[in-house]
Amino acid sequence: MSFGLTSESLRDLLNDYDELPADDSPYTSTLDQLEKAFVLDAPFEEKRRLIFKALALYCELLWLSFPHAKLWVNGGFTTHKRWGAPDDVDVLVVIPNEDLEFLSTKSIAPFLTLENASAPGLEKRVDVVRPFGGYVDGYFAIESNSYSINQWHNQWSQVKMPDGSIHPIRKKGFVEVVKR
Repeated sequence: MSFGLTSESLRDLLNDYDELPADDSPYTSTLDQLEKAFVLDAPFEEKRRLIFKALALYCELLWLSFPHAKLWVNGGFTTHKRWGAPDDVDVLVVIPNEDLEFLSTKSIAPFLTLENASAPGLEKRVDVVRPFGGYVDGYFAIESNSYSINQWHNQWSQVKMPDGSIHPIRKKGFVEVVKR
């Protein structure tokens, strides 16, 4: 179930583990609501503010190319974990059918995390390159590909523990940011 939330209610939904409760669908939010819940009302505000600035620009530029895209936002950024500041924000760009005509390698590549990348002047390949100064971990999926969407939903519902392992039972929710 998808919820349209006020910023206070998104923050108020966090459970005893400082995570959004698991749900069948992401929690729908605007960027302003996301900022209130996971920057202004969250631990490690200074680091989160930098990440959020990158995310806001990411969204602004992405919506120029894909005006109907939804962004699933996840990771430590969408929690209030007290054991460490988030390193980045995880984003899945969900591209609906009406934006497929705009999809090309050239149009989506600037928004994606690249693996095993190289560039002129580098002595060796880089394992991972994240866009927007490394503050966004970006991926994409086609909304009509239910298999892919379900895989992402299942992966992003997993709970990562402080040691990096996945909790064997507990699940969590995540946020879908929509353009105003």
